[in-house]
Amino acid sequence: MRICHVITRMIVGGAQENTLLSVRGHLEHGHEAVLLTGPTTGPEGKLLQGQKLPNLQVELVEPLVRELQPLKDWQAYGRLKRYFAATAPAVVHTHSSKAGVLARLAATNELGIVIFGRPYTVNDTGLNVGLAEKIARMGVTVIPMDCLDEGELEDRWYNMYWNY
Repeated sequence: MRICHVITRMIVGGAQENTLLSVRGHLEHGHEAVLLTGPTTGPEGKLLQGQKLPNLQVELVEPLVRELQPLKDWQAYGRLKRYFAATAPAVVHTHSSKAGVLARLAATNELGIVIFGRPYTVNDTGLNVGLAEKIARMGVTVIPMDCLDEGELEDRWYNMYWNY
């Protein structure tokens, strides 16, 4: 069975180590494991360096980066979509919030939209006039803002909410 793992980068860290253990287990059980990852940048170090996994296919998805970058995110989505269409994996296993959203949308051929807001407005249908439900009825996947890394949002759009 072909299993594709998708993650933004393979640095030394918890999610990445879990991904590596999953891949190793799949290979040991005779599955075809493919790792789709963005560039491994950062001071944490490169987790795949020195690993002995001869049957692991690693595909670099250059525009798949950790930071929110709409143009690169769109390019990464397109690359993932083309890869999944060409290889037809049985399973797409995602390991980080951004890679997870992009890979799920690419694997299912769905369109998605993120709704920004705080729980006291986004989740209150009286205040948001049922926006999420209306968008979902149009066949578009609604992605809660909670699926995004809030630290990145605050760093990039520090004035997204009221400042007193």
